[in-house]
Amino acid sequence: MKIFLGDLVHTWEQTGTWTIPLNIGCVASYSSKYLNKAGIDSNFKLFKDPQTMIDCIKREKPDVIGLAHYVWNMKLNHRVFEVVKKHIPNSLTIGGGPYFTNQNANEKGARQFFSMYPNCDAYIVNQGEKGFFELIKIFSAVNKNLDQFRKINIPGSLINDLKKNNTIHIGKNIGALNDLNDIPSPYLSGLLDTFFEGPYIPILETNRSCPYRCTFCAWGIGTQKLLRFDEERVLKEIEYIYERSKFATTLFIADANFGILDRDSRFAAKIYEGHKKTGFPNFVTTAWNKTRPDRIVRTAKAFNNIAAVGVALQTLDDNVLRAIKRKNLTMKQIVQIKKELQEEDFNIFIDLGCGSGRIIDFFSKNFSDKKFIGIEYFNDQYEYCKKIFKEKENIYIFQDDFTKSDFFKYNSDCYLFNNPFRNEKEFVKFMDLNKKFFFKKKIIFIFANYNKKTIYNLKYLKTIKNFYISENKGYSICYLNNDLK
Repeated sequence: MKIFLGDLVHTWEQTGTWTIPLNIGCVASYSSKYLNKAGIDSNFKLFKDPQTMIDCIKREKPDVIGLAHYVWNMKLNHRVFEVVKKHIPNSLTIGGGPYFTNQNANEKGARQFFSMYPNCDAYIVNQGEKGFFELIKIFSAVNKNLDQFRKINIPGSLINDLKKNNTIHIGKNIGALNDLNDIPSPYLSGLLDTFFEGPYIPILETNRSCPYRCTFCAWGIGTQKLLRFDEERVLKEIEYIYERSKFATTLFIADANFGILDRDSRFAAKIYEGHKKTGFPNFVTTAWNKTRPDRIVRTAKAFNNIAAVGVALQTLDDNVLRAIKRKNLTMKQIVQIKKELQEEDFNIFIDLGCGSGRIIDFFSKNFSDKKFIGIEYFNDQYEYCKKIFKEKENIYIFQDDFTKSDFFKYNSDCYLFNNPFRNEKEFVKFMDLNKKFFFKKKIIFIFANYNKKTIYNLKYLKTIKNFYISENKGYSICYLNNDLK
């Protein structure tokens, strides 16, 4: 059986989604192992580039096409599924990813999804390895007859039978894998080797799930106990990655709480070993644990300043923290982590995780005697911010493209930027044009996915002490005047 899997990204969008597709690699390696045991011949191909995948679909006509669904590629995926159904109407199209959790994997949720995306035949709920194997096993059992396939309740999946029978089949929840080592390593098997030849960021996964239950997070509402990959396997994967990374400068660790386990410091030390040997990685980004300052500090030390420790506050409102089940993370803990890391001279950044207007709102409350100006190019966001701050006497919202206009006309005590640049070239041009301004300011930088060397080569930035780089998805920049204490 010929199976194509895609973790597609828009080719024009330079974001953290340009990563080696470890997700579909795990699905392919696990499924291949158990399909072989079941006597089902399978041939997997993995894709990141949508046009490459479409060309290959038209040329090779696979039996199964599976795509990883995220907010940034939903419509792209279903454009690909449209092409698939046009050229191979009897092929099986499968979606997966965090769109569905245990909370919305029901009749209502499934009908809404399949009505919007009718060319998707099935969707896997929660982790994909077991669910995908079950789908392929059943598809093989009915001799790849799609009409018969659509009539079956398949564990771990939602089946779309709306067109012919106006029915959704909801399979029983099969839960997560009990043993992550049941997944053969996609790296060590060579399955992901081709992606080292392109501009993709390697991903490392050392464990899965999360012990916390934050309501806004897919980990919190859809997972079980913390599961670990074997330590020796992870160490081998780290070595495998740094020996083959030719173009990447960043390593992304996909754990929900890196630094939560004692062994994480050993992984950090191994990663730094690769940095010393090969120059890779220059920087490590991850979602850090928030509740174990001792282990966080020990792990940060092992990285030896090729990683910045981030603490996601989400909100500073105690009532909101309780409502979203995030009360396990207190300001006292955050202060402790920050203090210990600063004493050790490590970088730390605070991610507020705020939406439109919340960052400026936070600063305006803490510096009520200062004037704040918001500059927004897009009309809908401009109108929104203008509306919510209309009663604020110290906040002014303007619609403007500050990358092209005279920046100095906005004479304010505090400048706040949230993802303002469309590309690295635009950023560098803006910084060069305004370098005299930056000499006079106390500046806090939070960057993402710009070439680190380019930023460091801006000579006037070398004179600024408060200079932090974070390569998380998206970025924000905040400039504070010297008089803000």
